[in-house]
Amino acid sequence: MLFSYKKSWRTDSTSHLINHEQIHFYIAELCARKLRKEFKNYIYSASITSQDILQMVANAQKELAVTNEKYDTDTQHSANSIQQAIWAKKIKSELDILGEYDD
Repeated sequence: MLFSYKKSWRTDSTSHLINHEQIHFYIAELCARKLRKEFKNYIYSASITSQDILQMVANAQKELAVTNEKYDTDTQHSANSIQQAIWAKKIKSELDILGEYDD
């Protein structure tokens, strides 16, 4: 999960579009917190392989892609303000629940 400053920069953005893109950022943070929680709760042993870790990361990346796609579909890429508000509230709530994994 990488962030590219140059690819994310826009000069023609409206506030509702900026808010929409901010939720994408929060969705990525939510997936990262879930992954941190999974790492923290994982029972490590001598038999652990890097494949286990890679699978956890792959699952997080898949969840990120699926969630972003659903968010864009539900909000019609920010055109549906009601769904936009619902998603914003939902993601904020989930981030709050996983607040201990914010670092």
